[in-house]
Amino acid sequence: MKKISLILLTLFIIANANAQNGKDGAKQLAEKGATKIRFDEFKEGIKLYKKALKKDKGNADYIYNISYGYYRLGKGKKAWKLIDPVLHENPDIKDYHAFLSVLYESVGKEYHIKSKEIITKGPSNAKEYAHEAMQLIASDPNKARLYLDHAIDLEPEKADYYYQAAKLYANTVERIWTLIYGEIFVNLERNTARTIEIKKLMFETWEKSLTINSPNDIKVDVSEEKATYGLEKFDSDKFVVNFAQSYETTLEIGLYRLGDGLSISNMYFYYRDFINYWFRGKELEFPCFIFDWEKTISESDHLEAYIFWLFKDSFPGEYNDWIKIFGKQMAAFENWLENNAMNMTEYNRVNGVKY
Repeated sequence: MKKISLILLTLFIIANANAQNGKDGAKQLAEKGATKIRFDEFKEGIKLYKKALKKDKGNADYIYNISYGYYRLGKGKKAWKLIDPVLHENPDIKDYHAFLSVLYESVGKEYHIKSKEIITKGPSNAKEYAHEAMQLIASDPNKARLYLDHAIDLEPEKADYYYQAAKLYANTVERIWTLIYGEIFVNLERNTARTIEIKKLMFETWEKSLTINSPNDIKVDVSEEKATYGLEKFDSDKFVVNFAQSYETTLEIGLYRLGDGLSISNMYFYYRDFINYWFRGKELEFPCFIFDWEKTISESDHLEAYIFWLFKDSFPGEYNDWIKIFGKQMAAFENWLENNAMNMTEYNRVNGVKY
């Protein structure tokens, strides 16, 4: 009896070890691969994802990222041959890098996968989407916002689309996009009357989104796109946390920074905490350039000046007091910004279509 128990225990340990070395090991390799790809080390990233794929065969997400790596290395046909059969079996796969339609076009193939809320009839280019959006603002604001999301997706370098979209989303429950589009806009168009307008709108959006009842009772609400699960019938296999939910839950971690109210200084610590917590793994699941941008600024030691630059028009008194002491700090940041201007492209675009 003891011998049988020992055999069973040994089998259990082996099975457990195999499980750890299987999908768990694959996940660790994939996380390392994602980091390599994030820093444009595509060959190394591909190697790591291939190792992960050997441990977790058929994982569509790993194949997608290998395909993306090949695409970025200029091996479009190889990328297409790899991802095309996967897309046929997994039509709902998320295009986190927003490259699939471009890939198919580059190899002369029809992109047959329709992304979330794709518009099947209507405008055919960014300018037409934006024009139609302006016509629909009064009659169908939801469709107008969707059209602007598509305009941004097709022409991510156009500042005007972010300006219009930030304003449209400000009066909705999806204020997350006013904050994201607004921040991109003020970086693309830094010194106009519209810049001041959107900076103020961003702060007003924070005011709407934050409820400060007491230092220990603070809430943030920027989206109603919550995780797609029901607590009454919870199914771990169908549990999906989306981008908006991840963003909001990360914001919640630093709410204590706002315990004594809104100020530029408090917002600086709030943003700093957000960056620190987001880049503990969520950047691998939801790559988002605007957060990468904030991290770059933080690592360049300019985050405090950046936040004062963003919200100075909403707190002129606090800003004037700060600039008297930290004028050189602001000058250094402005010089850095002139030499490191934000550049939005098809490879780093951020919009509601992507997420």
